[in-house]
Amino acid sequence: MYDVRISIGLGDINPLNDKVTTSNGQAFTYSGHQLDKMKVRERLVFKSPNKTLNEDMTISSSMISVIISQWTLKRANIIFYMLCNVSREDICS
Repeated sequence: MYDVRISIGLGDINPLNDKVTTSNGQAFTYSGHQLDKMKVRERLVFKSPNKTLNEDMTISSSMISVIISQWTLKRANIIFYMLCNVSREDICS
C-alpha cells in the first residue's frame, strides 16, 4: 500500500539551486514545517504568508484529504490517468 502526502509552501526562494535539496527560502521553510506538523489523516497541506489564503486553503485541503482517503486503488488509478489526459475510452480498455 502506498501513502502520499503533499505539503505546498508558497513564498520566496533564495536562491533556487540546481539541486532543490540545497535551495532555501520561505517556500521551502513553509512546506517543511507543514509536512512535519501533518496529521495522520491529512494528505495535502498548504502554507503561505497570506493569512486569508491559508484559511481558505486549509478548508479546501481538509476536504481534499477526506475525499482522497476514501479512494480505492482502482479509483486512484482512474484519477491518475484522467489527470494525465488519458481518454475515458483508453482508461476503460
